[in-house]
Amino acid sequence: MKIKVLFSAALLSVILLGCSTTSTVYFVNMNQGKRMLKENHFQEALEHFTLAVETSPDADAYSYAAIAAFKIGDLDHATQYLREAEKRDGRSFANLRIVGYKALIALKPGTTKAGLDALHDYIEVYRYSEPLMNIKDVENMWRSEKIDFPVLEKLMDEQITTYDNEIEDYLKNRGGWYEEKYESFILDN
Repeated sequence: MKIKVLFSAALLSVILLGCSTTSTVYFVNMNQGKRMLKENHFQEALEHFTLAVETSPDADAYSYAAIAAFKIGDLDHATQYLREAEKRDGRSFANLRIVGYKALIALKPGTTKAGLDALHDYIEVYRYSEPLMNIKDVENMWRSEKIDFPVLEKLMDEQITTYDNEIEDYLKNRGGWYEEKYESFILDN
Protein backbone atom coordinates (compact mmCIF):
# COMPACT_ATOMS: atom_id res chain seq x y z
CA MET A 1 0.00 0.00 0.00
CA LYS A 2 2.80 2.39 0.94
CA ILE A 3 4.52 1.78 -2.42
CA LYS A 4 1.27 2.49 -4.25
CA VAL A 5 0.89 5.83 -2.42
CA LEU A 6 4.52 6.78 -3.13
CA PHE A 7 4.12 5.83 -6.79
CA SER A 8 0.94 7.93 -7.05
CA ALA A 9 2.65 10.91 -5.42
CA ALA A 10 5.64 10.59 -7.76
CA LEU A 11 3.37 10.35 -10.80
CA LEU A 12 1.41 13.42 -9.68
CA SER A 13 4.68 15.34 -9.19
CA VAL A 14 5.84 14.47 -12.71
CA ILE A 15 2.51 15.59 -14.17
CA LEU A 16 2.54 18.87 -12.25
CA LEU A 17 6.17 19.57 -13.12
CA GLY A 18 5.40 18.83 -16.77
CA CYS A 19 2.55 21.35 -16.75
CA SER A 20 4.72 23.90 -15.03
CA THR A 21 7.52 23.37 -17.54
CA THR A 22 5.08 23.70 -20.44
CA SER A 23 3.73 27.01 -19.19
CA THR A 24 7.24 28.24 -18.48
CA VAL A 25 8.34 27.39 -22.03
CA TYR A 26 5.27 29.20 -23.36
CA PHE A 27 5.82 32.38 -21.33
CA VAL A 28 9.56 32.49 -22.00
CA ASN A 29 8.96 32.19 -25.74
CA MET A 30 6.14 34.74 -25.73
CA ASN A 31 8.30 37.25 -23.82
CA GLN A 32 11.33 36.63 -26.03
CA GLY A 33 9.18 36.88 -29.15
CA LYS A 34 7.70 40.19 -28.02
CA ARG A 35 11.18 41.50 -27.27
CA MET A 36 12.46 40.41 -30.68
CA LEU A 37 9.41 41.99 -32.34
CA LYS A 38 10.05 45.28 -30.52
CA GLU A 39 13.70 45.16 -31.63
CA ASN A 40 12.68 44.49 -35.26
CA HIS A 41 14.19 40.99 -35.27
CA PHE A 42 11.15 39.54 -36.97
CA GLN A 43 12.50 36.11 -37.97
CA GLU A 44 13.69 35.44 -34.42
CA ALA A 45 10.35 36.67 -33.09
CA LEU A 46 8.53 34.26 -35.38
CA GLU A 47 10.68 31.38 -34.15
CA HIS A 48 9.79 32.16 -30.52
CA PHE A 49 6.09 32.58 -31.27
CA THR A 50 6.09 29.31 -33.21
CA LEU A 51 7.52 27.55 -30.15
CA ALA A 52 4.85 29.21 -28.00
CA VAL A 53 2.16 27.99 -30.42
CA GLU A 54 3.54 24.44 -30.19
CA THR A 55 3.45 24.64 -26.40
CA SER A 56 0.07 26.31 -26.02
CA PRO A 57 -1.85 27.00 -29.24
CA ASP A 58 -3.89 30.00 -28.15
CA ALA A 59 -5.05 33.19 -29.85
CA ASP A 60 -2.23 35.29 -28.35
CA ALA A 61 0.58 33.07 -29.64
CA TYR A 62 -1.01 32.69 -33.07
CA SER A 63 -1.73 36.41 -33.45
CA TYR A 64 1.82 37.37 -32.53
CA ALA A 65 3.16 34.73 -34.94
CA ALA A 66 0.98 36.35 -37.62
CA ILE A 67 2.49 39.77 -36.92
CA ALA A 68 6.04 38.42 -37.15
CA ALA A 69 5.24 36.53 -40.38
CA PHE A 70 3.67 39.69 -41.82
CA LYS A 71 6.73 41.74 -40.91
CA ILE A 72 9.03 39.37 -42.82
CA GLY A 73 6.68 39.48 -45.81
CA ASP A 74 5.23 35.99 -45.46
CA LEU A 75 1.57 36.89 -45.99
CA ASP A 76 0.46 33.30 -46.57
CA HIS A 77 1.71 32.14 -43.17
CA ALA A 78 0.48 35.33 -41.53
CA THR A 79 -2.99 34.61 -42.91
CA GLN A 80 -2.85 31.00 -41.68
CA TYR A 81 -1.80 32.11 -38.20
CA LEU A 82 -4.64 34.64 -38.10
CA ARG A 83 -7.16 31.94 -39.07
CA GLU A 84 -5.91 29.77 -36.22
CA ALA A 85 -6.02 32.74 -33.84
CA GLU A 86 -9.63 33.47 -34.84
CA LYS A 87 -10.64 29.87 -34.11
CA ARG A 88 -9.30 30.26 -30.58
CA ASP A 89 -10.15 33.90 -29.95
CA GLY A 90 -13.56 34.02 -28.30
CA ARG A 91 -13.19 37.83 -27.96
CA SER A 92 -9.89 37.68 -26.12
CA PHE A 93 -7.41 40.50 -25.81
CA ALA A 94 -5.86 39.17 -29.06
CA ASN A 95 -8.91 40.31 -31.03
CA LEU A 96 -7.52 43.76 -31.87
CA ARG A 97 -4.29 42.20 -33.20
CA ILE A 98 -6.30 39.74 -35.26
CA VAL A 99 -8.61 42.26 -36.94
CA GLY A 100 -5.77 44.76 -37.36
CA TYR A 101 -3.49 42.40 -39.20
CA LYS A 102 -6.35 40.95 -41.22
CA ALA A 103 -6.91 44.50 -42.48
CA LEU A 104 -3.23 45.09 -43.21
CA ILE A 105 -2.99 41.81 -45.13
CA ALA A 106 -6.14 42.61 -47.09
CA LEU A 107 -4.77 46.07 -47.95
CA LYS A 108 -1.21 44.95 -48.73
CA PRO A 109 -1.79 44.42 -52.44
CA GLY A 110 -3.61 47.78 -52.68
CA THR A 111 -6.89 49.38 -51.78
CA THR A 112 -9.75 46.97 -52.40
CA LYS A 113 -13.31 46.74 -51.14
CA ALA A 114 -12.38 43.73 -49.01
CA GLY A 115 -9.41 45.63 -47.58
CA LEU A 116 -11.53 48.68 -46.79
CA ASP A 117 -14.18 46.47 -45.17
CA ALA A 118 -11.50 44.80 -43.04
CA LEU A 119 -10.12 48.22 -42.08
CA HIS A 120 -13.62 49.33 -41.05
CA ASP A 121 -13.88 46.21 -38.85
CA TYR A 122 -10.59 47.19 -37.22
CA ILE A 123 -11.83 50.74 -36.60
CA GLU A 124 -14.98 49.43 -34.93
CA VAL A 125 -13.09 46.99 -32.69
CA TYR A 126 -10.51 49.64 -31.87
CA ARG A 127 -13.15 52.22 -31.00
CA TYR A 128 -14.54 49.79 -28.42
CA SER A 129 -11.11 48.72 -27.12
CA GLU A 130 -8.78 51.69 -26.92
CA PRO A 131 -9.12 55.48 -26.70
CA LEU A 132 -6.10 56.79 -28.68
CA MET A 133 -6.97 59.81 -30.77
CA ASN A 134 -4.90 58.75 -33.78
CA ILE A 135 -7.76 56.46 -34.78
CA LYS A 136 -9.07 59.56 -36.59
CA ASP A 137 -6.13 59.32 -39.01
CA VAL A 138 -7.05 55.70 -39.77
CA GLU A 139 -10.72 56.64 -40.16
CA ASN A 140 -9.79 59.44 -42.59
CA MET A 141 -7.85 57.00 -44.76
CA TRP A 142 -10.76 54.57 -44.69
CA ARG A 143 -13.33 57.26 -45.56
CA SER A 144 -11.26 58.76 -48.37
CA GLU A 145 -10.22 55.31 -49.64
CA LYS A 146 -6.72 56.76 -49.96
CA ILE A 147 -4.52 54.42 -48.00
CA ASP A 148 -0.96 55.47 -47.26
CA PHE A 149 0.12 51.94 -46.36
CA PRO A 150 3.38 52.71 -44.49
CA VAL A 151 1.61 55.36 -42.40
CA LEU A 152 -1.36 53.07 -41.78
CA GLU A 153 0.87 50.21 -40.69
CA LYS A 154 2.79 52.50 -38.33
CA LEU A 155 -0.42 53.90 -36.81
CA MET A 156 -1.94 50.47 -36.34
CA ASP A 157 1.25 49.07 -34.81
CA GLU A 158 1.28 51.98 -32.36
CA GLN A 159 -2.39 51.48 -31.52
CA ILE A 160 -2.08 47.72 -31.06
CA THR A 161 1.11 48.06 -28.99
CA THR A 162 -0.45 50.70 -26.75
CA TYR A 163 -3.52 48.52 -26.27
CA ASP A 164 -1.40 45.45 -25.49
CA ASN A 165 0.73 47.41 -23.00
CA GLU A 166 -2.35 48.80 -21.25
CA ILE A 167 -3.94 45.34 -21.02
CA GLU A 168 -0.70 43.86 -19.73
CA ASP A 169 -0.51 46.60 -17.09
CA TYR A 170 -4.11 45.95 -16.12
CA LEU A 171 -3.61 42.19 -15.85
CA LYS A 172 -0.37 42.48 -13.85
CA ASN A 173 -1.17 45.44 -11.62
CA ARG A 174 -4.90 46.03 -11.94
CA GLY A 175 -3.97 49.58 -12.87
CA GLY A 176 -4.06 51.95 -15.79
CA TRP A 177 -6.89 53.08 -18.01
CA TYR A 178 -8.54 49.66 -18.07
CA GLU A 179 -8.91 49.54 -14.31
CA GLU A 180 -11.42 52.39 -14.49
CA LYS A 181 -13.06 51.03 -17.65
CA TYR A 182 -13.64 47.55 -16.22
CA GLU A 183 -14.53 48.75 -12.73
CA SER A 184 -17.23 51.04 -14.12
CA PHE A 185 -18.47 48.20 -16.35
CA ILE A 186 -18.70 45.84 -13.38
CA LEU A 187 -20.33 48.43 -11.15
CA ASP A 188 -22.88 49.35 -13.83
CA ASN A 189 -23.94 45.72 -14.35
